[in-house]
Amino acid sequence: RYEITREGPRCLHPRPHTAIQVFGQTKHEPDDRFARDDIREVVLEGRIFAPFERVPRCCDPSFDIADGKPDRSRPEIKTEQATARTNEGCKAFHIIGHRGRLLISPAGVVLLGVTHAPNAFLLSLFKGSACNGALVSLPKPPDRTSSEIDAPRNRNWSKHRMKLTWLGHSSFRVEVADSVVLVDPFLKGNPAFEASGLDWAAATAGATHVALTHGHDDHVGDTVEICQTYGATLVAVYELALHLNGQGVEKFQPAGAGGTIMDGDVKFSLTDAVHSSSSSGVYLGNACGLIIRSAIERDGMPVLYHMGDTDVFPGMSLIAELYKPTVGIVPIGDRFTMGARTAAFACQTFFKFKHIVPCHYGTFPIIDPDASKFTGAMDGQPVHVPAIGEAVDVTN
Repeated sequence: RYEITREGPRCLHPRPHTAIQVFGQTKHEPDDRFARDDIREVVLEGRIFAPFERVPRCCDPSFDIADGKPDRSRPEIKTEQATARTNEGCKAFHIIGHRGRLLISPAGVVLLGVTHAPNAFLLSLFKGSACNGALVSLPKPPDRTSSEIDAPRNRNWSKHRMKLTWLGHSSFRVEVADSVVLVDPFLKGNPAFEASGLDWAAATAGATHVALTHGHDDHVGDTVEICQTYGATLVAVYELALHLNGQGVEKFQPAGAGGTIMDGDVKFSLTDAVHSSSSSGVYLGNACGLIIRSAIERDGMPVLYHMGDTDVFPGMSLIAELYKPTVGIVPIGDRFTMGARTAAFACQTFFKFKHIVPCHYGTFPIIDPDASKFTGAMDGQPVHVPAIGEAVDVTN
């Protein structure tokens, strides 16, 4: 069917739906199988409107839907309320049904909420009506293959892919939809990044957001410069966000553990982490982990969990249950974070990651120089150990 939904106080707008009819119950679900080209025309009060053109409202009295039971499946004529009304010379009757109505006019008929193949029951509604009109039906959607049925229903799926680029230590460039998120961008002064030969401007190009797990200098890094250069929005725990605002960051979104922020086409949630957070003796709030995902959520779309600097903790089981992350960025360097064995235990005990990327190693002599102990402890599970500057697609 097509449901006409309101976009403004005086406008109606068509939206494709599929009607699944079971005896005594009708269920309507949005159907993205339709493209706008599937709508040939909409006829209302004698006028023909182009596909998805705004349709002006008229003759729209107030009424209850199906005796206050909007889920009733049988439409009924509400003669005492849906009386003929005149609005700029236009007369129409309303037939009220499940989440929609039929408009009958002297010039024609528009079904608002209609199945693809109108049946005898719907046609019988017009018998004895004072208005004669033709029933408007819509093209039946094409049959879908099993793979199309199983796929998330989002025509812009390709736009919401996720790609990670490791920039050394705990720094990552995360590209999702039209956003570029730099997590803990410690680049200048980072021995691993500087040894890689990567260009700073290329690594930070197009940044829309900077997301910080905590306030230690090897994580805040170049945040102020990046935000000022690109006009990026900072996402960080409250105290840290205000501290960096005082240093020149103009756009910021403060939050706390358990909070979620939607900014543009990306969504951030802050989680617990077991660590400290300060700089030069200044307390900068609690350390956090980060959940990053597209603002458009569908089954099968990637959900990234950057653990930040942390030890293993029981609350990881709740993070796994609440957010169901598919991508894990895991600190493995030991001394200041989990070591390889503990990090592997955390991944295997609490999570069902499709992609695991280790971090916080190979930067300074006092932490582990490489990821070999971690990959050995993970025993063949899906661990990516990218080179600095190497991009990894973690969409599927």
